[in-house]
Amino acid sequence: MTIRTDARMRIGFDDLDRSIVSTDLCTSCAACYTICPIQVIDFNLSELRPRLIGECVRCGLCYNVCPQTLTDQDRFEEKIFSLDKPPERVYGYYERIYESRSRNQRILDLAQDGGTVTSILCYALESGLVDAVLATKPSGDNPFKPIPTIATSIEEVMECAGSRYSLAPILYKFREASRMGAKSIACVGMPHIATAARRISQYKVKGVESKLNLVIGLFCFEAFPYDSLRSTLASKLNLPEQFLYKLNIKHGRFIVKLVDGRVFEIPIRRVSVKPYGCCLSCKDFSARLADISVGSLGLEKWNIVIARGRGMAKFLEEAAEAGWIDIKESSLQTLEALEKLSKLKIERRLSV
Repeated sequence: MTIRTDARMRIGFDDLDRSIVSTDLCTSCAACYTICPIQVIDFNLSELRPRLIGECVRCGLCYNVCPQTLTDQDRFEEKIFSLDKPPERVYGYYERIYESRSRNQRILDLAQDGGTVTSILCYALESGLVDAVLATKPSGDNPFKPIPTIATSIEEVMECAGSRYSLAPILYKFREASRMGAKSIACVGMPHIATAARRISQYKVKGVESKLNLVIGLFCFEAFPYDSLRSTLASKLNLPEQFLYKLNIKHGRFIVKLVDGRVFEIPIRRVSVKPYGCCLSCKDFSARLADISVGSLGLEKWNIVIARGRGMAKFLEEAAEAGWIDIKESSLQTLEALEKLSKLKIERRLSV
């Protein structure tokens, strides 16, 4: 990156703080913490916010990797994928779109829907495509709370199975993975994580040497603060919070599983919990900058999988041949649902 000599023209953390962090637009991805070449940006894991702890040299990297400062996503997608066809208007570039599910019964028991993400990550480790995975796992005392982690074995990947509907600083672990000696990593997260990971990979910075070989993006319409979400749902069910074990969102409903196995459904419109402020500024439903994007769209025990990056369709077919997943062509109904939700998120962003 070329740094302008006129200090008045340089971008620093104060610009990021003023335009993103202090305006409730921060996605808590920790990309700014990860990319800072002199490590004067700290990240508070309790408040999920970055802060300056030293003198900023105004290199602009923290601002340039923030997913909220990307102003021309279409051009960035074209740069990343370089495919021979234009992007689909609402859900981006792709090679193939499949429906998929895990063939591993243990993963199916642990997973949210079809277990595709967990199975893909297991195969990525097994095949040697990556040697570390940046993901989240549930907190020991609050299963709704996502904790960023590094998985380097199939067993550790399985511990990350299941969805959590709150923000997590997944990229906080990028530098640690590099220190551990990881040569190639996978990263899995919501659309903003996919965007931030892609932006980080455009720069060569000491301490962030690991190569980003696989970005898996999760479909996301909105996310919720885990504490208020858990307490509100517990109140609706008239139960102690510790009784709530697992959460899913389908067909406009929160599906809550209790520790005793009982399942309750609550319409989202009846739950007065607000999404994060950054969600209202996001128009990316299907993680358009991921190599592979995955969601459920209401499918029972199956996922919809978008192979975007060059060679990703072949990778999924190889995962199927290796016995990790079943795949089939996506149905017209599934594609219509994908287009509908993608449009809804774009329209909501434009109306804010």
